[in-house]
Amino acid sequence: MILGFGKTEVDAAHTILTECVEAMQNNLNNESWAVNKVAQCYMKAAEEYKTISRNCVPERYCYFFPFLWRLYEGKYFVEIAIHHINRNHPFSPDGWAMLKSSWILSYSSVDGSEFYQQIEAIGGNS
Repeated sequence: MILGFGKTEVDAAHTILTECVEAMQNNLNNESWAVNKVAQCYMKAAEEYKTISRNCVPERYCYFFPFLWRLYEGKYFVEIAIHHINRNHPFSPDGWAMLKSSWILSYSSVDGSEFYQQIEAIGGNS
């Protein structure tokens, strides 16, 4: 991970991935719509947080962009690009910093299998 980011962001990513799997399980044959609905909820909160004083919002939050590939009936790969925002980063002059992480989720509604792996993490000031 990048200095100033770590376990909190990994835990947030695992929460997002779990929510995506649950959404896909609850919306068979409409998996793409379900994952995009989860992403919209995160994006709505992040857009709201951007306009509020940093003293009134969570210190860390995230939003993500999903990209789904349907391999065959019930088998998907989902790439999830997550933007982790830190509003109180110690090495940023204005407190803002962002870490982008990308994850791959392999999901099968046929046998219930799931697997995910982080494929990159890039940090910097936003």
